Formats: sequence, C-alpha cells, structure tokens
Amino acid sequence: MTGEEAGKRKRPMGLKARAAKKTSAGPAVRDFEDSTATVVLQGDEGSNELDELEGIFDSAIASADEDPERALALLRGTIHESDRMLRARDAAAAADDDQPPLEARFYLVYGSALFALAELDEAAEGDRPALLEAARERLEQARALCEDRDRPLLWRVHLALAKAELEILAVDEAAAVPLPSLDRAMQSLEAASSSEGPLPQREEPLAVVDLVLSLADSQRVGPRVAAELAAWGADQARRLPGAEARHMLGRALWVRASALTDKAEAEEEEEDDDNEDETTTTEPVRTLLAEAAELLADAEDSDTLLLRGEVEINLGNALDGDADAQERAYAAAVATFRRVQAMGALPEQFAEYIDAFENPASDDDGGDDVVEEE
Repeated sequence: MTGEEAGKRKRPMGLKARAAKKTSAGPAVRDFEDSTATVVLQGDEGSNELDELEGIFDSAIASADEDPERALALLRGTIHESDRMLRARDAAAAADDDQPPLEARFYLVYGSALFALAELDEAAEGDRPALLEAARERLEQARALCEDRDRPLLWRVHLALAKAELEILAVDEAAAVPLPSLDRAMQSLEAASSSEGPLPQREEPLAVVDLVLSLADSQRVGPRVAAELAAWGADQARRLPGAEARHMLGRALWVRASALTDKAEAEEEEEDDDNEDETTTTEPVRTLLAEAAELLADAEDSDTLLLRGEVEINLGNALDGDADAQERAYAAAVATFRRVQAMGALPEQFAEYIDAFENPASDDDGGDDVVEEE
C-alpha cells in the first residue's frame, strides 16, 4: 500500500461487515433536498427505538460505497434522532431521579455515527476535529456504561474508541498516541472470542493492526508517532499465528524502519550537522529491514511481493558502504518485482526501477556533461 492510498479515507473498519448481518427492514426514512434524512422510528410492537436507530446506522454504512449521498443523509438522520432521544431522556431524568440511563449500545451507535460522518463527509472537513471529539465523548460514555460481562459489546466499544482516537491523532499530532485504547481493544477482542454472543471475526485482530500501520505509513502523522505506532503493530503481530500475521509483522518492521530513517533525517536537518555519526540509526534500521525481508521470504500474492520488493530496496539503501551486499539486495528486489510483473500486477514505478537497474545510464553515452555552476 502506498502512502497516498493509505492516506485516503476509508469506511470505518468493520462496520460494513456488521451491517451486512442485519436483515431488519428498519424504520422508515424520508430523504429531502438538503441531503438530510428524517428518521421516522416506527415504535411497532416488539421493537424499540434503539434497535431501529441501530438499523438506520447499519443501513448508512452498507450504503457508503454504492450511494454515498444516501449514506451521509442516513448518518445525519441517525445523529439527529440520537440527539432527540438523549434530550428526551435528560428531560425525563430531570422530572424523575430514578430514570435509568440510556444503554451503552445507544452511545456506541451515536458515537459511531459521528465518527463515520467525520470520515465520509468530505464537505465537512472543517468540522472534522469537532465531530471526532464528539464521537470520542459518546464512545467514552458507552465504555463507562458497559458491563465487563457484556464482552461482545465491550470489544465493539473499545475498538470504536481506539479508531476515533487514531483519527484524532491524525488531525492533531499533539494528541496522545492512543496505545492504551488500542491495548484495551485487543484485550477485549481476545476476551470476546471466548464468550457467548456475536463474536469478532477471526481476522479482526489483524485488521486492527492493519488500521494502525496504515495510519503510520500514510504520512498523516510525523515520523516519531509513526515509529511508535509501528512498534505497537509489530508487538501485536508477533503474538498472532499464521502466515498473514507473519507478513503483517514484516510490514510493521518496514514501516518502523522507514519512520526511524525519516526521524533521523529530520533531526539532522534541524541540527545542521552533516558530520553526525549515523550508526545509531542505520544499524537498527538494517536489523529491522533484514528481519522484515526474512518474514516476507515466502510471499506469494502480488501485494505481499510488492512489499517484499520495497523492503529489499530499502535494505539495499541501508547497506550503503557495502557495495556487494547492496547490489545483492537491489538484485533481489528486481527478482521479486519480476515475479509480480509475470502476474500482470506490477505498478509502473517498479517497472521503471527494473529498467533503471538493468540498464544503468552510461557515463560515456555521448550525452552532454552536466556542469554545475559554482
């Protein structure tokens, strides 16, 4: 995945899969010209407002790809109706001290709708920080109300909160890196897997690691934060079984190596010290990249092979000073890219790399010498 691809907004992870499991017809919705949906909760016998509200939210997520305008209208309608329900509850509580609070699930739906609107509504870019903060506030309320025994709901709350805090970090790098929230999300995923009720999908922990690494590799955060996120991703991937987790670990090590390199270069520019000893940076980077290359050695699919090729290029760059080892690393990258080329899936920039490696420019090709002015 390139930095540009990783930086593009995506549907909030995991929500569409959950929406696909919902089969209820749900409440009626009217769409108006201002692209805001009015949610009409039916209140039929055997149903309740919260179930219907959640159904509208799930419909919004399910519509995100094919009909984004409808998805946005449904999200706005979900938020509007959530606010109405909250105000109604507050009014009832003012008249009756024994009025029970709204369920944790209500705040999960409310917070998730705010988060999804911040992610999907490109026209509301200026409102995005406020939407994300509001989402975090509602999700914190959900967490406070969640019972430890309700593990299937708890992991959804922790996961939603971690995602919101990651996006807050992307728009404000001064925010705390949400490693505690990410840890709680992974712990609750593990606990939910051993409980009754709707369980997280088997690949969900890897999806969380992928989400974190995508942000770290997106250039939406600085190298210090990227390195910290990549280290967390590597630690989590080491604990997971299977080839996919092993390849994810290789990716995490590569992202961390890239972040450490960027961080060292930025610090060197700030200090304006060209004679600084680079050993403290290059040795860890070489170690990370060498391990990543080993972890990706059995790659078969085109995406993982492309990652392996990039790792081999970066390893060659880090071996500056050892010409033979550097040449071997670059040659390995070319061989890897050739495999992807045979699959018909090689991006143009990598084809250009192959050509540049196999057909280096000659110093005596008859071209004009480039003379730099003093």
